[in-house]
Amino acid sequence: MARRIVILFCLFWSFCISDAQKVQSNTIRFRLNNVPVEEILDTIPPVITILKPEINPESSFKTDVDEIDILGEVSDENEIRFVSIDKEVLLVNESGVFVTKLILSAGENEIELRAMDEFDNLQEIYINIEYIPPIITLEDRINKESTYYGLLIGINDYKDRNMEDLENPI
Repeated sequence: MARRIVILFCLFWSFCISDAQKVQSNTIRFRLNNVPVEEILDTIPPVITILKPEINPESSFKTDVDEIDILGEVSDENEIRFVSIDKEVLLVNESGVFVTKLILSAGENEIELRAMDEFDNLQEIYINIEYIPPIITLEDRINKESTYYGLLIGINDYKDRNMEDLENPI
């Protein structure tokens, strides 16, 4: 019996060695859902478009208001993972449209917009918004519908001879 096991083992071993010499390597391409791998591996980042206000990312946008609404759109052939403005994640509807309100401080405000698709392709754009506060004059501060009071003081007898004395104030 031990002899039979040894003979079977030797036959098995010689079979393995002879077949091992015949093995060749080949490149294999997988298909998932009948789509070639090359089409699934997306390397193109999403496209971010600012619809309102008309801001050119190449130059600074100037405004005299301290709050501004940003309306934008993000598009990609795959699912969008997130859209953010200055690290605040925004809600994006099924059409890729987003809206947010920015509170600006006086001077230059650099805003960072980021969008990432499901394949971790990241698009980052930076825009500069310069908030120039309006100059407020005294006339701007006075409300035309305000109630005004006045205090008038009259003197009966003036020491100056060139001024005529008044009759009613006492």
